[in-house]
Amino acid sequence: NFSGGIFHLVNSGFTSWYEFAVEIFKAARTQGIPLKLSEVIPILSSEYPTLAERPKNSRLSTSRVFDTFGIRMPQWQVGLAACMKEIP
Repeated sequence: NFSGGIFHLVNSGFTSWYEFAVEIFKAARTQGIPLKLSEVIPILSSEYPTLAERPKNSRLSTSRVFDTFGIRMPQWQVGLAACMKEIP
């Protein structure tokens, strides 16, 4: 029963910014994309200077899309791989 509203849609699963960057580097290396950096170094959120206060947990849920439309989103790694393949 669809009653309208705004849906925020993301791939399923969750990761940290560090893990996301590591996967991007892996995909770039696999595709032969030249990198200026050799590694990704993790830092704490508190070590990254920003004026905005960040929430401790900002994961988005896809449950409303599934409950309303029956759409199950693929894992974020699948979406990242598809995006990386678009890089010339």
